[in-house]
Amino acid sequence: MPLPIDYHSHPQAHSIKPYTPELLQPWADSARQRGLKEIAFTDHDRYHAGVDFDEIGKLRAANPDADLSPCYQVSHRRLARETVVSVADPSQPRLGTDGGLGDLEPLAVSCWRVTLDRFLSVRSAIVLGVPSDAISVRLVEWNVAMSLQSKAHLLAALKPTIAILPESAHPDRTGQALEAVGATSVQWIGSDLNKGLLAVAFAGWELRIDDSYDPGYQWVMPLHLTGPREIRVLAVWDMNHRGHGHETARKLGACRASMEHYDGFLSGDSDLTLISGDFNNSVYWDKPKSRTRFGDFMDQMESRGFHSAYHTHHGCERGAEPDPTLWWTRNIDKTYHIDYTFVSRPDAIEAITVGSHADWIAHSDHSPMTVDLRL
Repeated sequence: MPLPIDYHSHPQAHSIKPYTPELLQPWADSARQRGLKEIAFTDHDRYHAGVDFDEIGKLRAANPDADLSPCYQVSHRRLARETVVSVADPSQPRLGTDGGLGDLEPLAVSCWRVTLDRFLSVRSAIVLGVPSDAISVRLVEWNVAMSLQSKAHLLAALKPTIAILPESAHPDRTGQALEAVGATSVQWIGSDLNKGLLAVAFAGWELRIDDSYDPGYQWVMPLHLTGPREIRVLAVWDMNHRGHGHETARKLGACRASMEHYDGFLSGDSDLTLISGDFNNSVYWDKPKSRTRFGDFMDQMESRGFHSAYHTHHGCERGAEPDPTLWWTRNIDKTYHIDYTFVSRPDAIEAITVGSHADWIAHSDHSPMTVDLRL
């Protein structure tokens, strides 16, 4: 059984957001709902300006049933590794490291300095209690730009457990090609038989659409992925203001508008819950007075306990992603990052890979994103 602790959270969401009760209390509430007894706030060291130990002290006093610890996740860029730094007493002398802690406020730290792969295995197997019979799950999200029948072999080469494939034709037109490359289960939604949202499972895993599915939230599909583990997936192809369906979906975007409707599905029993797809959006386009800022949506996801796998794994700023997932008009100079996978358990992330322009532009204006998970 997993241990009831989580030592990997990012309250500031990879930016500087000063610690306040409004920022931190939802994390304590979420930990309580998930049955966690200990939670550590592990913001990256480069965002230390937002950390306030007094606020953590107040949070501890307000939540005596939870063990809440301030920590830093220190990025050792030269050595390509990370360290969790447990902050015991901020009044003690500072201890620096070669990873960038030298400019922090005075700290007393206990520092386990290990290589990244060792740290991840220790964190997963000991700190976060991943069972010894853990399995690997690979999610591939790829807007295939239609004609999946002729691209199924490319998908199979990525070796997915599950694939989320916007702009795919109905299984009546793609099923034979998918079956030929090992697909064991498919689910599809849409009104145009040539262009909808498809989910495909491989290696004996099975897919089922949840009874809560509402087509008024266009191209948002709640799925149960069943195999050695039980995984819930909200598959997305969001057209935002260009979509159809419920008025809120047309105004806010279907995925954002569907959050309350699918709250029960997303919070249901599972080993992992994922929200994955082509969101056709980025903080790059956010305007200060807009009601539909994507940064606000990402904040909302994190308040619900869902973290962008790409940003969590790579530690990059929103809007400054080095790996584009869209080449607009297939132009290598018009690049955007608009495909995302949000995970309920950041500790499960093992690797994130985004396809290159050279390898994929002949097949789609989107690159596939591969998310490797360990459960």
